[in-house]
Amino acid sequence: MIRRPPRSTLSSSSAASDVYKRQVESILNTAPAREEIPAELLEVADIVCPNQPELSLLTGGMPTDTVDQAAAAAHELLRRGPSTVLCTLGKEGCLLVKSDGSEFRAKATHHVPTDTAGAGDCFLGAFAHFYSQGAMEMEQAILLANKASGLSVTRRGTQLSFPFISELEIDSEP
Repeated sequence: MIRRPPRSTLSSSSAASDVYKRQVESILNTAPAREEIPAELLEVADIVCPNQPELSLLTGGMPTDTVDQAAAAAHELLRRGPSTVLCTLGKEGCLLVKSDGSEFRAKATHHVPTDTAGAGDCFLGAFAHFYSQGAMEMEQAILLANKASGLSVTRRGTQLSFPFISELEIDSEP
């Protein structure tokens, strides 16, 4: 997350990139949206995870209201450095766009939302957890993260609304 000044985040990310020499993937949560995100930060991030308004900011104001517009903006963002863009689309789910041109869309779950605060954080935390385990493809981790954030919006609050892993009914095919 970019809660600290962007230059501090860049300094930490650059140092981590130098240390790990691409043996691990970095995930950049662009929240909260800022116009002054340094271009270098996008270059050292492997996976950039904006929501639609953040994606628009990162691409100089490209429209992101529809899934097709978000996909076009994600492809533009890829030209700025990251190898993967994972954009949350609110009630439309999320969109994964990779530098090889491939796209994967996970539709939102069918839960009726009570409180959407923290849904993006829940999604990204669950995605990072499942993907970092190394036992599943990125798309599988996204589907599980979608389940987690779908459940979280049925409850009030932020962290207290995040489901336990046992609530996700994890199968071999999420």
